[in-house]
Amino acid sequence: FPKHYIWIQCNTFHGLNASLMCSVAHIPFRKREFTGFIVVLLVDQKEYRFATYNRSKLMGIQNKKQSIALIFKKNRTFLEIIGKKSESGSLKAPKKGVMNTEIQEILDGEIVLRLYQNKKLLFEGSGTHAGIEIVGYSPIKPLNT
Repeated sequence: FPKHYIWIQCNTFHGLNASLMCSVAHIPFRKREFTGFIVVLLVDQKEYRFATYNRSKLMGIQNKKQSIALIFKKNRTFLEIIGKKSESGSLKAPKKGVMNTEIQEILDGEIVLRLYQNKKLLFEGSGTHAGIEIVGYSPIKPLNT
């Protein structure tokens, strides 16, 4: 498992045909390391993809006790994700090849999304029953906007 990562998944958006998958993680690569990510927002069968490999940017992360906010940018398109945390459950996770650590997984989180293109709001929606895991990001890492 990575040193730190964020995973958010939501397929239940009220009255909207939308789904979100967001993964941000520490990536060791050769003698270097970086924060890599892939985010896919699907709205009415149209895909918006923000990823390290397509030169998107992670503009900031703000992890608070009750919420997490992330902002991604690809060209002139911005995606804002706000995850509202609920009660979490413990889940065993590997560390150095042994399942000897626990992480907290939220299975009933809430999500608010805003997608902008050229400063125009393209999509705004809220979702429920979201899966949220945040490991290694201590509150608060300031937003870099």
